[in-house]
Amino acid sequence: MIIKNTAFATAIIIYIPLAACVTQPLDPLKIYYSNTLLITQPWGETDRMLIDADGNYSQSGGRFPAAKGHWTYKSDQFCMQVIPEKAGEKPNPPFCMELKGRRIGDIWTIQIGDQQATFKIAQGRNY
Repeated sequence: MIIKNTAFATAIIIYIPLAACVTQPLDPLKIYYSNTLLITQPWGETDRMLIDADGNYSQSGGRFPAAKGHWTYKSDQFCMQVIPEKAGEKPNPPFCMELKGRRIGDIWTIQIGDQQATFKIAQGRNY
């Protein structure tokens, strides 16, 4: 009887951590939460974006003022929507794209209309 209980207890101890690993998917955006996304615009200026785990982001650059907004991630699409600066101002529709970077130093280009922007994950929060 003691052996059966010990075997059962051992099975439970092994099963619970394995179940936790299986039921918690990896966050594909985790690399972004502690680093900076550098965005080189078609005109050559580089903007900085900070993506926070709570669904918020902030972005700054030279040509446009600093912006803040909310983001969602679904089906490999990162969608962001800027919070209007003035109360009562209607927000622009969300802009969606694929974030292809998975490691610090990754660089990729996306097409935005008839222009291209280059993205890079830079180490640390460099705002």
